[in-house]
Amino acid sequence: MAGNDSVRQIDKQFISSIKPSSAFEYLNTKECGLSNVDVKERATIYGKNTIKTKKAFHPVRRFTKQLFNLLAIMLWIASILAIIAGTPLLSYVMWTIIIINTIFSFIQERKADQALQALEKMIPNNVKVYRDGELSVLPADELVPGDVISLMAGDKVPADVRIVSAAGLFVDNSMLTGESIPVDRDGEGDPLEGKSIVNSRNLLFAGTTITGGEATAIVYATGKNTQIGNITQSTTQIKRRKSTLEYQIQKITKTLIIIALILGLLAFVISTFVTGIHINAALIFAIGIIVANIPEGLMPTVSLSLAMGMQRLAKKNALVKKQSAVETLSSTSVICTDKTGTLTQNIIFAKKIWTANGVVDISGEGYGKQGELISVTDQNKQTLERLFTASTICADTVLHSDETEPNKWKVIGDPTEAAILIAAQKFGICVDDLEKQFERTIVIPFSSATKTMSVLARNKQNSSFEINHLLQFTKGDPAKVIDHCRYIFKEGQAVTLTQEEKLQINAYKDEMAGEGYRIIAIAYSDHIGDVEAIFGDLVLLGLVIMYDPPKERVAAAIADCYRAGIKVTVVTGDYSLTAAAIAKQIGIIRDQYIAITGAELEKMSKEELGKKIDTDIPVIFARTTPKDKLKIVDAYQSLGHIVAATGDGINDVLALRKADIGISMGKNGSDAAIESSDVVLLDDNFATIVEAVKEGRAIYSNIQKFITYILASNIPEVLPFLAMGIFNIPLALTVLLVLAIDIGTDLIPAISLGQEIPDDDVLDHPPRDPHKNILDKNVLLRAYGFLGVIEAGMLFVMYLLTWNHFGFTVSELRSFTAALADGTASEHIMYVYKYAITLSFGAVVACQIGNILVCRSARQPFYKSMKKKNHLMIWGIVIEIGLFLLIAYTPLFQLLFGTIAPKVEHLLVLLVCPIVLIGVEELRKWAVRRTRKRFV
Repeated sequence: MAGNDSVRQIDKQFISSIKPSSAFEYLNTKECGLSNVDVKERATIYGKNTIKTKKAFHPVRRFTKQLFNLLAIMLWIASILAIIAGTPLLSYVMWTIIIINTIFSFIQERKADQALQALEKMIPNNVKVYRDGELSVLPADELVPGDVISLMAGDKVPADVRIVSAAGLFVDNSMLTGESIPVDRDGEGDPLEGKSIVNSRNLLFAGTTITGGEATAIVYATGKNTQIGNITQSTTQIKRRKSTLEYQIQKITKTLIIIALILGLLAFVISTFVTGIHINAALIFAIGIIVANIPEGLMPTVSLSLAMGMQRLAKKNALVKKQSAVETLSSTSVICTDKTGTLTQNIIFAKKIWTANGVVDISGEGYGKQGELISVTDQNKQTLERLFTASTICADTVLHSDETEPNKWKVIGDPTEAAILIAAQKFGICVDDLEKQFERTIVIPFSSATKTMSVLARNKQNSSFEINHLLQFTKGDPAKVIDHCRYIFKEGQAVTLTQEEKLQINAYKDEMAGEGYRIIAIAYSDHIGDVEAIFGDLVLLGLVIMYDPPKERVAAAIADCYRAGIKVTVVTGDYSLTAAAIAKQIGIIRDQYIAITGAELEKMSKEELGKKIDTDIPVIFARTTPKDKLKIVDAYQSLGHIVAATGDGINDVLALRKADIGISMGKNGSDAAIESSDVVLLDDNFATIVEAVKEGRAIYSNIQKFITYILASNIPEVLPFLAMGIFNIPLALTVLLVLAIDIGTDLIPAISLGQEIPDDDVLDHPPRDPHKNILDKNVLLRAYGFLGVIEAGMLFVMYLLTWNHFGFTVSELRSFTAALADGTASEHIMYVYKYAITLSFGAVVACQIGNILVCRSARQPFYKSMKKKNHLMIWGIVIEIGLFLLIAYTPLFQLLFGTIAPKVEHLLVLLVCPIVLIGVEELRKWAVRRTRKRFV
């Protein structure tokens, strides 16, 4: 390892396969460690053992990008046109909206970028390292390849290392594999033979935790060359697809801008060349039409509606970090979910105990104190006493009462040991008292060779075994333990274990394993005197059958996913049989399934993988690595799916960032996983994802509703300008009143549509096509071609009736246009004009009240929608009416908007407007239901 390349291109397969002594030679180091001279040379080459993330977040650049995104540009244009139209005050309002939205979006992006910084925290602060033959405690960032380090229980691994010696070593690899059960490791050569590198028996990785035993190891990779470093580098290179909402908003914005510009140009041409209006006046008309067609309230309405959706989801234990993720849920077609902790409780507990005298069931859940052993008989009672005694003495785990939850145990140690100890407590054995009745003399730790752990203990006062006898208690892999058993404890005594019985026990063990259970065998041997002879024949006491049970509501949630046309794929670091067993229990697998291991996945191209998973058959990915998960998400996306991925560890960061929507676990998730995600499940429950999908689909529908509502008012805002240009009649609705509708009276009612709760049948439809426009032809036809036309009709009815009320005909009206435009009209004509535009404004507001009621559903009668509670909608209507009265009756607003106070009897006439609109729209809905054809 004399040069840089020899480490950077190290053959991990080779280093795993060689003997410990060869590892020193391959890595160019010694058992006594490196000399200080060697360390300085290598530090110059490899730098510090830190993970430096590429600076992906540039505050000024990101802020500027948000300040001038397409939607913001739309508002900038509207504000400039408002200044040209002589309304600078409303320009200031629009600038404020732009700034607020920019700041909000900037904060969201900054939070998401913190994911990379969380990865840097995985490297520990200090480490025990051999330098010049002496063991010293040094900062972990000073490690270099070739350093020899010492590790023991509780230590976090500071770099990627090759074990050269170990005693009872267990490591928590959950940050890389997602599986919380510690795995045993040793220094013997492991050729891998198709296994993933993370499953090597002699390699440890930076950021993992030693849970038991001790080891000496050689550093072979530091900093960015470690597994975590590779994840970090890959994370910075991931280019995420735009969310469906961002894509849709851009399309809506482009469409509306094009419509506005076309209509503005059309108005200018007609005014100039058809009606002969002066070019300056024609320009003002064109500007007015453009302003009328740009819905200034769209961006704040979308943002606030999404924010309210986020609040509803938070109440259902789903914390949404990125606004657009809420709507993305509506088109999610594949969920790639972890097994442990998401589908299951991530708590191992004993479910059954097999003895020669029958199977005993254990009630209760997880670490709870409630529960009992069922089917205990006189024949198996003594066996159970001995089994729990043996397993308690052969354990290092400690149980404490949980101070925050007195009905639960707090576990310090191995979860499988904890499961057996809790079962012993349920049986009536006090674990603490039992430990005092024995004196442990020798502990033989678990090893990969024996697959067992044994304890020699002298019985001081326990009545289950002979007093003062030296006993051997052994637990471990059933196949290994049973091989060493000559006897079995049956009906109160040890009897010979026949070969036929061994076959039957192994068959039962295989059956349980196939159903997803973990099995531990418990045995003992009673010896007196010669310690050397105690490793003789064992007496089998029984099998403890444990499992990590599915969470409540998960099975129902999986059924809802199938109902909604969403495919659920399990991606786990566990074995495929275990994952498949859980998938069958909760309904993911109903008949056949496809199982793909990480080793198989590594050999597949993206195209090959795509062909394999492009099926309705459930897919289980087992023994996966972080890059495997990234590849899986990418493959589904290449097939056109919108992918949601769940995760809780460093191993999930790549998939979380690549997926269209990343979902992390709030209770047990790592900081890096939480920071990388869009949605955090506060209860770590898969069922909450389905609730989020319901809300996402409802929010998409709600966005269509309020866009229909907003766009409908564009027609009565635009037609007065066209009427002025074509027929040369005074403007029936001024630019200022158009803006008063768009960012005043319409705003709260539009937002209230975003608060509509999901319909009961929201999951009865397949996922929405992400390429289907929110602003599709049905929305445009209903808003522009139907509801908007009705509103425009009511506006002109009120406008012309007002002039007629004051004794003016349409012909006479046309003669006032020029004088009203340049401000030279008589005082009486100005009064009548202000009166007319006030009632025109009132007609649009009144129609919009009816519009909001019919927009709650595109097909169902509005009275059915009224059954759904929406307090904000009620307040929105009240505020809408209040703003109209404020603009019409207060001197300050009359001066600003050019309005005048109408008589009460004329206000009552406005009540006709919503009645007409609701009546005509209900006839349309009736026709749609009658013909069973989709008009909307």
